[in-house]
Amino acid sequence: MDSNMILSHEQQFDEVINIILQHQSRASRAVNKETLLMAWNVGGYVSNKLKSEEWGSKVVAQLSEYIRTKQPKLKGYSRSSVYNMVLFYE
Repeated sequence: MDSNMILSHEQQFDEVINIILQHQSRASRAVNKETLLMAWNVGGYVSNKLKSEEWGSKVVAQLSEYIRTKQPKLKGYSRSSVYNMVLFYE
């Protein structure tokens, strides 16, 4: 192969890398957006329960434990994390 063909392949390969990186970036932004929406919605749900006095702080701890027990693969829902979601919502 001559050097022009190698350079051409390198340029084309770089274009493929750019396509991959663009889509990875879009995917990360979509995941971040959904994560924020989830935290907002969980925070809103819990906030409404706390404000209506339907739930107390012990129920938030029970919720955290329930999530851990029922869905052990879900991470980030400790009592303090749930309260952080409430603060985010409020």
